[in-house]
Amino acid sequence: MATSNDTTPAIADGGLASNLGQVIAENIMCAYPISDIYAPTPRFLYYSLLFLTFATLRFRWLSNIFLTGAVAYAASAAIHAFIIVSSPPNVQQPSFVSLPFVSDTSNLTASVLSLVTGVTGLYVQPDAVELDIDPITAVVVTAYLVGLPLQIWSRTMRSSVIIRYMILLWNLCMLAGTISALVAWPTTNLTAPQYRFCYADYLDGQSQSSEGWEPQYWKGDWNSTIWNIFSNPDTLWQQLSNNCFYPCFNTSQVIRQSTSLKAVVTTPTTRFAKLHNAQHNTDDEFKPLIYVAIIVFSAAQFFLYIVSVFRLGSEAMRVPIHEPHRLWQNRTKVGQQLRSDMSRSWASVRALMPWPRNTKPQQSTSQGRDPHMRASSGPSHRHNFIATLRLIIDLLAILTLLAGIVISPLLVVAFICWIEWYIRNDGSTNETINQVGQWSPLVSVAVVLFAALVYQLKGSLASMTEIRDEIWRTEMHLRKLKGQLEEQNSVAAVTTYYGFQFYSSISLPSAVEIKTAGRIPGSFAQSFAVSAVNPHHHVTIDDTRSAHVSVPNSLSHDQILGKFLIGFFGGKVFAPERMALRLMRRQLVNFNELADEPISSRIWTAGDVGDVRLPPLHSVLFGAFRVVDIQCSNTPELSSTAEYSYIDIAFGADDGFIAGVHRFSVSEVEDLSSIEGTRHITISFDHTSCNPRQDKPLSPEVFQTFHLWYAKLLFREGLVSVMKAE
Repeated sequence: MATSNDTTPAIADGGLASNLGQVIAENIMCAYPISDIYAPTPRFLYYSLLFLTFATLRFRWLSNIFLTGAVAYAASAAIHAFIIVSSPPNVQQPSFVSLPFVSDTSNLTASVLSLVTGVTGLYVQPDAVELDIDPITAVVVTAYLVGLPLQIWSRTMRSSVIIRYMILLWNLCMLAGTISALVAWPTTNLTAPQYRFCYADYLDGQSQSSEGWEPQYWKGDWNSTIWNIFSNPDTLWQQLSNNCFYPCFNTSQVIRQSTSLKAVVTTPTTRFAKLHNAQHNTDDEFKPLIYVAIIVFSAAQFFLYIVSVFRLGSEAMRVPIHEPHRLWQNRTKVGQQLRSDMSRSWASVRALMPWPRNTKPQQSTSQGRDPHMRASSGPSHRHNFIATLRLIIDLLAILTLLAGIVISPLLVVAFICWIEWYIRNDGSTNETINQVGQWSPLVSVAVVLFAALVYQLKGSLASMTEIRDEIWRTEMHLRKLKGQLEEQNSVAAVTTYYGFQFYSSISLPSAVEIKTAGRIPGSFAQSFAVSAVNPHHHVTIDDTRSAHVSVPNSLSHDQILGKFLIGFFGGKVFAPERMALRLMRRQLVNFNELADEPISSRIWTAGDVGDVRLPPLHSVLFGAFRVVDIQCSNTPELSSTAEYSYIDIAFGADDGFIAGVHRFSVSEVEDLSSIEGTRHITISFDHTSCNPRQDKPLSPEVFQTFHLWYAKLLFREGLVSVMKAE
């Protein structure tokens, strides 16, 4: 306890003051009792459902019933853990409160339990324990420890894809709930020392429930608040709902009523929240072992899961990982695989070790060489390395599997025993088994189980008409399943075909190299198109990509750019954006600098973009792109002598979040050797964009990354379209 030189405020003389006795402080524990939903009966019913889930795995319908009940209970506990960890209580800073000095030998020690003695003051920091965190931890951790082996080792649970996904989702939810519960535990199950302040001759009972907090008593700090009450016994003290004043009743907890808070005087025999203080917490030596066991168990189970999903081990181990009893049945096959991998591994080791030279003459023939050395050369060395990795994975999987079979059940039982012992010291809930809130879950499970058992007899009790109807419904369902299978096959075929078409549309010869740069040519930066979309010279993001390709001599720059635009705006890459723009059917490109120029045409189909001729000046493509400048020759003879042709296409708007220009250009390359009848050209795609409303870079940066990849794919498809031209 802390001491202070502060003087204790005087109590008014006369009235009740002379008959109430000295103001004292008692040690108490403030906590929210365990909610009725986490009482012993629902918890042990939950444990029983988990056990029955494993015990009835051969009867899928029955196991699913038990698992459904356990999943529902565990899911609510996990959500409760999420809420607690996301809304921690606000704990006030400690405040010093002065007290009249009480000697350790005072007569009050005989009549007042847990009396604070030997100090002239103490620090008050109102707080309360959330006892629900203990059963929440019990429920979610047990579900996690049981769910992961259930997913890996239960053939019944792996027989259906939807059940596998549901179990996986449940396991992830329980993992998140476990992490949330373990994170929230240190902050919700331990509190600073709590006190109640009373007159020595007028004490409350050992247990007191909160009736809420009265804000009118607050005077800015706890010392002033407490002594304002006890300095005025004739008025303020008599207005209290209790004889004592409890600072912890000022606290609150998420999804808890303040009136459920309970304060109990701490004595050697008090069981309420017995372990929820720093002293008892440090005495619990079993808790760290449980934490370590949970972490090791999780790592082992995730290792087996990864080995199973990615098929990392040998084929001989793939079945035993899911069905451990097959490990003994397949011991011969597993042993042969291990010996084979060990032999290959030893060959690799011998090949890498620096063996001493033999002084005897060695034969130069292949028969005199070490067969292991010969096996480790060339491609065989890689195979031996793979065999070594497979051997390591198989050995680790076997050890993990055997340890898991033995330790996993013991770990679950040990954790349940420990956490239930911990909860037992939290005190009883408000309800017993006699109340409906406790026995109703038992009745609910019994009714569902009875209904399921009766439903299993439907075949024996059904009439001929019912059997015929069931056969008809089954046939209809079978037809529906066959239709779904055909649809999935069709979707897979279409997806494969589209994927092949998409790959073909962007696949370039290895000789074509795309060069990129984070800048644009000066002529483009000073062009009319750029000044029209960026008249205020805001900061821009620039990039360029170009490539040398070979085209027939008969193609003019006009035709080349037209072919490029067909691939760019009419290809597979642009298809989703093109479809979205056609569905919106809106004018998205709009610049004040171009307001005086009328729109020449509106293009909404890919076939009208180019190919035979370029789109006309000031035409709008798909409502989002406007042709603002063209410099191009339309005959092969002029193209062979022209140095540079381009088309500038603007996008965005003055009042939008982006404005920019695409320049697609063609230039002749004369110093490269070409096949007869063809010539080399350079096709470039220059881009610049800005924020039209503010002079700052476009954000977020992830959009720029996406643009670079998207532009590269569009550029590749445009090049492919040009190279296919004849």
